[in-house]
Amino acid sequence: MSSLVSIGIPTYNHVAGLERAVASVLAQTHRELELVISDNASTDTTPELCARVAAGDARVRIMRQPHNRGPTENFNAVLAELRGEHTMLLADDDTLEPEFVERCRDTFVAEPDLSIVHGRTCFADATSEMLGTDFDVTADDPGRRVLDYLGRVHDNGAFYGLVRGDAMRAALPVPNMLGADWAWVSRLAFQGAIRVQHDTQLRRSYGGVSRSVERIAQILGLPPGAARRPTATIVANIHNDIRQGSAVYGALSPARRRRLAAGAALAVARSHPSNFIFEELRPLLGRPLVARALGPLREGLDKVRAEPRPGKIVQRDGDAASAEAAKR
Repeated sequence: MSSLVSIGIPTYNHVAGLERAVASVLAQTHRELELVISDNASTDTTPELCARVAAGDARVRIMRQPHNRGPTENFNAVLAELRGEHTMLLADDDTLEPEFVERCRDTFVAEPDLSIVHGRTCFADATSEMLGTDFDVTADDPGRRVLDYLGRVHDNGAFYGLVRGDAMRAALPVPNMLGADWAWVSRLAFQGAIRVQHDTQLRRSYGGVSRSVERIAQILGLPPGAARRPTATIVANIHNDIRQGSAVYGALSPARRRRLAAGAALAVARSHPSNFIFEELRPLLGRPLVARALGPLREGLDKVRAEPRPGKIVQRDGDAASAEAAKR
């Protein structure tokens, strides 16, 4: 087994976070790695930072897009450049503990047919931190793994895990849609089991564009109505990706592929019932009289949701790839 690990960071105009992310990669105890940074035509000092780190470490390669290609294309551009036996994505405002790669790779050495190994997800800001909801997906049947994953996913720490390189390449490209990160990990789960490495962490930042599905849809260039009922849209997108979108599922017969697509849509819907209720009520809640009556309650709920509480499990019913991509 080759020991080369490739880490890709897609970035756009986030030089302070990028500097921390890069430092955490280059400090990994597993030394045989390459770092590929894809700068989506940043207008801040990102190019200068990239040039500096590449000059200081031969393991760093820089891709500078000639113009902003959009966030999803930047994700796909950096993934296509990763050459290692094992690969991973890192957001430009997140950091890895120094032994993250080594410990995750050790699990691959013991179980080479795994698809993803990832550490615990720790959401942090300046004053507090919380562990996310990370879980193993280990059923023998590929379709069962997809359903088990979609029936439990919230934070989606697996999206930023160490991935078997051939599985990553088979899953390309990342689709440009709401729920892209769930579709991506589903493709990987179909190809192998997912394990959590409990003795190391990925540290993720709170907040950002992921708090607004409308903003995500706008930056991804999706139709105006895509964010009106985001959960229903994600359900439909996951169904379509399995039914006819991704070649990963091509080994299934048409009938089995249809059944898996329907089961996947149902798994997402069952695990997020409150989202459907809120999205159906949202037009009513936006009416002036109702909004004024419920204003104080909504402000209080927004404040509670916005402030991290130490020791409480984070459950983000969103889509990490779209949210992260919207920043790039």
